[in-house]
Formats: sequence, structure tokens, C-alpha cells
Amino acid sequence: MGTPSASSCDAASSKSNQIDCPTGLADVHAHVAVIGAGAVGLATGAYLARILAPTGRSVVVLDKERHVGAHSSSRNSEVIHAGLYYPADSLKTRLCLRGKELLYQFCRDHGVSHAPCGKWVVGGDSEHAARTLGAIETHAARFGIPLERVDLVDARREQPNLSRSITRVLSSPSTGIVASHEYMDRLAQLAGDTGAGYVTTGAKVENVAFNAARDLYRLTVRNADDDGESWTLDAHMVVNAAGVWSDRMFRAAWTSVAGPDASKHAPDAADPLHPLSIQMYPTRGRYFKLLRNQSVHHVHRLLYPVPDANLTSLGVHATVDLQGAAKFGPDVEFLPVDAREDYRITEESDSDRMKVLRARFHAAISQYLDGIEVQDLEYDYCGIRAKVTPPGTPARDFYIDRADLYGLPRWVNAIGVESPGLTSSLAVGEYIAQLLGVVPMHEKR
Repeated sequence: MGTPSASSCDAASSKSNQIDCPTGLADVHAHVAVIGAGAVGLATGAYLARILAPTGRSVVVLDKERHVGAHSSSRNSEVIHAGLYYPADSLKTRLCLRGKELLYQFCRDHGVSHAPCGKWVVGGDSEHAARTLGAIETHAARFGIPLERVDLVDARREQPNLSRSITRVLSSPSTGIVASHEYMDRLAQLAGDTGAGYVTTGAKVENVAFNAARDLYRLTVRNADDDGESWTLDAHMVVNAAGVWSDRMFRAAWTSVAGPDASKHAPDAADPLHPLSIQMYPTRGRYFKLLRNQSVHHVHRLLYPVPDANLTSLGVHATVDLQGAAKFGPDVEFLPVDAREDYRITEESDSDRMKVLRARFHAAISQYLDGIEVQDLEYDYCGIRAKVTPPGTPARDFYIDRADLYGLPRWVNAIGVESPGLTSSLAVGEYIAQLLGVVPMHEKR
């Protein structure tokens, strides 16, 4: 299969090789369908398109929003992570380390705004801080991640309003920031430039089913335009990168082979990756911006507190964007299971609740910075992370794997790819291609 063929669709070549299906039900055919045009979906689509272009086969990336990267891929801190925190044998560590190098190189090669500004991880005299910072140093040494201790006198000279309770400072020079929208727009363009990649926005995947007789997946897609027309996409392979909806996309595909009554069964407690066991716990993270950003209030660099033991969050940290503006966040607020895109902040319309939220942020910031007052903080935005662990439980590794065990051949899930997902995205694309057999498996990095 080459360029996506369609009975009444035109594969219109544009900046991202958009497929337009303005009228009626149509059949589109592609070798690979990628569900979700966030950082992971776009990185995967662009990589596969480059590999498949010489073979005449195509990749279609679908997203229900009108713009790529509309959700968690852009509603975050935009940090390029160094890979300091995650278990040594995890995909998070492996793909973050590989992805960091790929992302910096990508930004240099393609003119994407970024800055290797570095960050400090700061802590006090508590037993938890000493143990955690020691573990971070051990981990960094094992994987060759640049990390050094900063003398407190030097630290206070560079960051005069560092809290007096801070007694330990670790510097991570390979941490940085990236303009996430620029990055994802460039990925979409590169996918289209291959002639084999088609990034189609405003296209909601309403159902996906595997047809064993034809050995193909059929995706039912509805346009976001006013006409709401539906069309279908048949694909040999599927990558499920649907973010907070990825568990339901997986379950829908599995139900197509297991039968509609299968979803009534109890989850398999012995198999946490079973389609009935995987459960998304959408988690909202809010951000406040610093109104005064001068003299003693100035934030010179990324500042991270010691993370909690479960790694549910890296804490309310300070970041400085590419324009030099400082912001703080995110916090952690678990939402109802169906509130997966609820970006409304009820506190905005309730001054008393906003005061409570602002005070909570101020208390968290005051653990490592002095001189910032409550009135210096103004609510900015929020994002929703695709967590697959409930409140109070340790963070889980990325779930990126084939689903053959569940009757879905050539289907790869990318579920629970929260932080450091943006940093890891290019490496995730490589890894997914390997799982699909599109490129030879590399030696483990």
C-alpha cells in the first residue's frame, strides 16, 4: 500500500500532508495508523514515515483536535528532562536518556527554540531529602548523567532568595526547556515532507476493530467539522498514542476480537496490563505565573524540590520559559475518571477557593524560595496527565508494548506516557518502530 488510497478522499499534499474527507463515508487505506497527534504520536508517525517512504507505504496520524499537541504534550512545564528520577531498569530511564540526546539534536537541526539552561534539585536536612538526593547521585553516576553538588555559598550568590532551609543543591546541566508547539509543528511538517506521512487533525477515532478475515484494522473516524461526516481507515498496523483516552481505545479494539460480552467480565487481577485492568486516572496539574520577576524575586533557573517517595509528582517546581518568565507547578489533583479533558478551574469563579489554591502554591514555593508573596502569583493554565496508577500508589513505568497476547496483532500501545514523555518522544518513536518490526531492533541502550 502506497499513498493512502480512498474511494472519495483526496490525499492533499500540504504542510503536513492532510487527508481531507469532506463528503460521505469513504475508505482510506494506509500501512500504519497512529491514533493521537501529541508528541509521541507525531514523533512515531514522522519516524515511521521516513522509514516507510522508500517502500511506497504510508502512515496516517489522526487527532480529534483541530491542532496537533492540544493536550498534555503542550500543557506542561516544557522541560527536557535529564533522566534523574526513574528506576534503573525502566523504560522511563532508557527512553528519557536516549530521547534527551535525540531531542537536543532535533532542535539544533530543525531550528526549534530551546535552551539547555540546567536545573537545581534542592533539599534540606530531612532524612527523606538526604536519602533521595543520595539516590539521585548514585543513579546519575551509574548512567553517566552530568550532575554535581553546588556549594551553598555559590548557590546563594547565584540565587539570592534561595530559602535558608535549603542545605543541599545538586546541579543538572543537561536539563533544558523546549518550545513544545514548535517541536510538534515541525514533526508534523517532516512527516508530510516524506510524502508518506499524513497528519490529519479534526478527525476523531470513534471506534476501532480488528477484522481477522481481512487481517486489517478498521478505524471509524468522524470529522470535527460542522458536517460531522464519518469515514473509515483500514490499516495493517496501529499505534495507540491516544493519551488520556488510550485505555479506552485499547479496550475497544480488544472487544472487537473478544466479543461484546467480554467487557462485562471482572478485570484480571493477575494481569495489570489486560484491557480490562488498564485504567486511566486523569490528573490535573495547575500552574501559576510570577508577576514580579526582578531583583530578589527573580528566578534564574529551573528549581526542583526533592520529589515525593512515590514519584507521583516531582513537586511544584520553578521553571523559566524561553522569554525569561517564571512559573510554578504543577500540583496534583486526581479527577473523576470521565473528566479527562476538564481544564476548567472552578477556583477562577470563586475568589475564596482561588485564595486557598494560591496560598497552597505559595506554601510549596516557600519551601525553597524566600521573598515571594502570595500576591505575586497569578493563575496561568493547567494540564491533565495520563496516569495509570490511583492516588497514593507508586508511579508506574510507561506501558509501551505489542498487544498480540490480547488478540491484536501489529498493535502497539503507548499508555501512561506522562512525564518524561515529551523528552522521550523521539526515542519512543524509535522503540515503537522496533516493536512493529519496521526497523531492526537496536542493541539495548
